[in-house]
Amino acid sequence: MTNFFKTVTGKMVVATGISITLILAGYISYSGWSASHQADRQVMALATETAGEIAQTVAVQITEATSAGAAISGTLAGYMSTGNATNANMIEMLRGVPMQYDIVFSAWMAGLPNGATDAYLTGSEGRNADGVFTPYWTKSEQGGLEFSTFSVDPTSQWFSVPVDTEEGLITEPYLSGEGRLLTSVSVPVVVDGQTVGVAGVDIVLTDLTTMLATLETFDGGRVMLVDSEGKWLANPDEANLTQPYADVGSDVVNAALTNGTPQVIKGLPDGATRLVYPFTAPGMNTTWATILDVPEAVFSTPVHDAVFEAISGGLLILIMSLCTIYFTARALVGRPLGVMLVSINKLAAGQYTEEVRGTDGRDDVGTMAASVEALRVRLLEKEGLEQEQERQQEEQARVVETLAKGLQGLANGDLSQTIETEFSGSYDALREDFNLTVTTLNDIMANLSESIVAIRSRSDEISIGSDELARRTESQAATLEQTVAALDQMTTSVKAAAKTAANAEHDMSEARKTAENSGEIVRDAVTAMSEIEKSSEAITQIINVIEDIAFQTNLLALNAGVEAARAGEVGRGFAVVASDVLSLAQRSSESANDIRRLIDSSSAQVANGVELVNRAGASLTDIVKRVAQVADEMSDIASGAEEQSVGLGEINVAATHLDQVTQHNAAMVEETSAAAATLQHEATSLENQVGRFNLRAVDRHRQGVAPGASKVSKPSEVPAETGPSETMKAFSQTPQRHDESSAVAEKKVANGSWSEF
Repeated sequence: MTNFFKTVTGKMVVATGISITLILAGYISYSGWSASHQADRQVMALATETAGEIAQTVAVQITEATSAGAAISGTLAGYMSTGNATNANMIEMLRGVPMQYDIVFSAWMAGLPNGATDAYLTGSEGRNADGVFTPYWTKSEQGGLEFSTFSVDPTSQWFSVPVDTEEGLITEPYLSGEGRLLTSVSVPVVVDGQTVGVAGVDIVLTDLTTMLATLETFDGGRVMLVDSEGKWLANPDEANLTQPYADVGSDVVNAALTNGTPQVIKGLPDGATRLVYPFTAPGMNTTWATILDVPEAVFSTPVHDAVFEAISGGLLILIMSLCTIYFTARALVGRPLGVMLVSINKLAAGQYTEEVRGTDGRDDVGTMAASVEALRVRLLEKEGLEQEQERQQEEQARVVETLAKGLQGLANGDLSQTIETEFSGSYDALREDFNLTVTTLNDIMANLSESIVAIRSRSDEISIGSDELARRTESQAATLEQTVAALDQMTTSVKAAAKTAANAEHDMSEARKTAENSGEIVRDAVTAMSEIEKSSEAITQIINVIEDIAFQTNLLALNAGVEAARAGEVGRGFAVVASDVLSLAQRSSESANDIRRLIDSSSAQVANGVELVNRAGASLTDIVKRVAQVADEMSDIASGAEEQSVGLGEINVAATHLDQVTQHNAAMVEETSAAAATLQHEATSLENQVGRFNLRAVDRHRQGVAPGASKVSKPSEVPAETGPSETMKAFSQTPQRHDESSAVAEKKVANGSWSEF
């Protein structure tokens, strides 16, 4: 029995089942993902709504407390503003507040410690030990009220903030002396624009915990409360009250309290999702947050239900689809293919006479049946063709045998034999092509043989010419080498002479500068001597003045002596003085004469020195001119020597380059000689190879080759003393063969590839 899964029907059922299963798996996955996201959105929306309702409930109670505080502040401020307020009436007004509100635990007022409150009150009731008015009504455990007073710390939050800001607030949670968790609503009491005290109420937060525990949320969920500092106000664990939030997501809680927007915390140890819902209320001036824990089962249960429903429906669809596909495939595919299989088995057995059934069908099975019927017809035709093919194979074997014999002779080098027996049909074209190939190869080898003879003759001529050219090139290279050496020595001598001339030119330039400097010094000396002469003349004038002064002094001394003589004894002392002045005037006159003689002698010597210096200056000027002339002539000599050195250097470079080119040419000639010898050897070898072929007689006129084309003239004899140009002429007189290789060589020469040679 055939395996069901190996049939077309079985494969279609399996393939369809796998496809539907994959589709259903994708649909179920998508449904689960969609249900999960939808459940998350719905649960978070419900949780947000529930947290908002809880926050609203707490805010209402806080609003009641803040309203009570504001009412107390307003009432007390209005009463105090009348000017007739007493302590007893103020205490009585506070007494009724705690019993009016369930959330309010106590009502109180605190006056200012500086005594400002006493300006509006009279009486001694309700004052503490410091004399400050601080009445305080609290609820007792028996359901009544208890009255007391309390001390005031001006730095406390509940007191300092309302006094400084004139705004109310709710304080941070704190434990009372009785162990109650409280928070206070503190409101300033303002009379005539002046703060005269603080009034407010206290709220017991343990009552909030009890109230939150009674609220209905999610099954297994919890509701808690934190203040603006992140401290617990309501928590199932009373040990956490007033403690900072230390669970997972503390930064999220702080962000929610700061921004005032709800936040979500995930990753709690029990898998729950925590919603942080911040809120505030009129008069709070701060932000608290409701914390709602949503158990993990609240999110997963709807998803599990949706996935189970999708899997159940998918399995039912899969079973129904597979059954439908099985019966449909068996009726439309399995049975027609079975009928066709019977016909194919008959064709495989060689039974081509019976026609294939089902060819009239218009589906794929009918098309396959038509194709099988066409195959049957072609198989019938093939039987007739096989007999014709056998006959053609026999003829083909005869043709192959004849061609093999001809190719064997061709392989042995026999180009004189052709196939004369004609073949039948299209095979005769092979015989004609073979004969044409043999004839063509015969002609080619005959021409190649003649070309080889010509090449060998030309290679002999090239070898002889290359050897002669090499010998002459070596002689030329040796002569050039000697010439280059002589030029190198001459260049060295000229460079040394040019360097000596340049040094002489430099020395003459320095001598010229020294002579010019000496001329300047002489001119400066002449100028200095002229100045000395002028100074001597000025000194002579001064001496004349001194002589005049001495002469006048002498006259005055004489006159003084005469007058002293006339005075007698009275003028004796004056006469002594006049005598001394006269002696001094004479000595001055003598000294002036001595100086005049010295100056005259110095002037004469200075004049003689000026004349000598002028003569020396003229001689130096003539020396400078002659030194300049000699320096110019030495400069011309140095320039000429330098130019000769440069010219000889260029000649030396050119001769060296010519020597290098000649050496290169000699090397190339030697290489050409070696190449000619190799070419001669290869031509001989090629001639021997071609000689192995057995050729038929070739019709020269048909091939277009002259009968004497293979004859090559001998190269002309070239004397040993002939120069290079004559040698090249001798080579040019030898017969040349214009084949492809010579044309390429001529093209290279024309393009300058052998310009150095």
